[in-house]
Amino acid sequence: GEIYFTEIKKNKTKGWNFHKKNQCLITVPFGKVKFTFAKKIDLKKKVITIGKKNHSMIIVPPGNWFKFESLEKISLVVSTLNNIHSDKETLKLPVKQN
Repeated sequence: GEIYFTEIKKNKTKGWNFHKKNQCLITVPFGKVKFTFAKKIDLKKKVITIGKKNHSMIIVPPGNWFKFESLEKISLVVSTLNNIHSDKETLKLPVKQN
């Protein structure tokens, strides 16, 4: 697979991301991040907040949209894919910044 790190600043949002085939494992070793998940962007959403003070790992199965926002000055998101990243496998849509 593949692992990547994303630094995100407070009140900034990254996403929407969608993996057609890859499962994504996400954790936040530094800071605090709010993740929003949905099967379709315009439908019901689930929100999960994790960070340094409540270490957790989120498993995102393929076929789910997600975005994330830092709730602290700087947060670090670590994401692991079960396969090598491919632009053909991943969809991305912009979100409005706060």
